[in-house]
Amino acid sequence: MARNVFTANANEVPAALFFTNVREGAAYNHFGFAPRGNIEIAERIAAAIVEHGGEVRTGWEVSRIEIEDGLAVAIRATAPDGQEVRLEASAVVSNAGPTKTAEMVLGTPVEEAFRERVADVLPTSMLALSLSTTEDFLADCPGMLNFTDTDRLCSIANLTALCPELAPEGRTLYDAFSVAAVGGRRIRRGRRAGPPGGRPAQDAALVRQGRGRPLQGDARRQPRAALRPSNNPSVATPVPNMVDVGDGVRPGALIGTSACAMTAAEAVELLERASVGA
Repeated sequence: MARNVFTANANEVPAALFFTNVREGAAYNHFGFAPRGNIEIAERIAAAIVEHGGEVRTGWEVSRIEIEDGLAVAIRATAPDGQEVRLEASAVVSNAGPTKTAEMVLGTPVEEAFRERVADVLPTSMLALSLSTTEDFLADCPGMLNFTDTDRLCSIANLTALCPELAPEGRTLYDAFSVAAVGGRRIRRGRRAGPPGGRPAQDAALVRQGRGRPLQGDARRQPRAALRPSNNPSVATPVPNMVDVGDGVRPGALIGTSACAMTAAEAVELLERASVGA
């Protein structure tokens, strides 16, 4: 359960944190998901930003945050066509994870403060696979099945049990997850075996492997949990008009998109308090 919930070994999760999640976590009370994935939520947020006069740019990579007089004033970014630009900013919100945020302020007066902020941060790792088969070997489980003693699989979700439109007729779509504690990369070699007690899936086809590669070490690549629990920095940073959001600064025992949403709300509150706007 520690691996399924926090993407970490049991000895890496404080007992109080684990039981707080069980007692208060949204997943154990009211849970929902976007029928066509979280990209649908992101696209609707982007549409709202544009509707209110904002601009959304995708495919850009930020390499540096400029600091003057203790405030973030601009970012250096590379456009999809390779052009490097400087974008002035009244506030900066980073969801790259606190470690990567610290790398973006290297060479600035706040470099040391950010280095100390992430000194105890430890990354986690996970391998995510989407696979499809003509056999529905989890027909009686229209949700996610978590395992406790498997050699490879950590958990598997039957997506088409609730949303059949996600796969062509006659096929079932699954998301499977593994973390370092239960085999890491080995999940890929075992995908044809099916879940424990299930029938072998001889026609299993790999649809997607978590952003194209095994996810280990680098917090930029973590779709589920950027950092191990209990040592997360806060949303606030040493710079008043600069905040971190996402699961790298998740509050308390919250996880996943619920935690990300909470960090976003806290970030807005902090920036409004700093009178810089978001």
